[in-house]
Amino acid sequence: MKSDRLEFYLEGKPVGFFEGDSYPSHPGRYPYSPYRGEGHALLASTLRRGETARCSFLRDRREFSLSVVRDELVLDGPASQWFVDVAEVGDDDVDT
Repeated sequence: MKSDRLEFYLEGKPVGFFEGDSYPSHPGRYPYSPYRGEGHALLASTLRRGETARCSFLRDRREFSLSVVRDELVLDGPASQWFVDVAEVGDDDVDT
């Protein structure tokens, strides 16, 4: 079954999904909801080592790259929200 969520992946493992109506198309800060699992743990450990996480997402049956340089949980009571800082969005297909 196809998911309507805007999911993104790291090394083929689901990290989470972007909030909103579309995937990132340029560098910036984007709200997302992480999945509890290996993908989000891998993202966190990659960023803790000071490395850029080269993630990917599927749009129109094509795979695109996404360079994540930071993630942050902003605590604000029940309105707490995770964010990722994206340094680059690939406009070409990702080599697989």
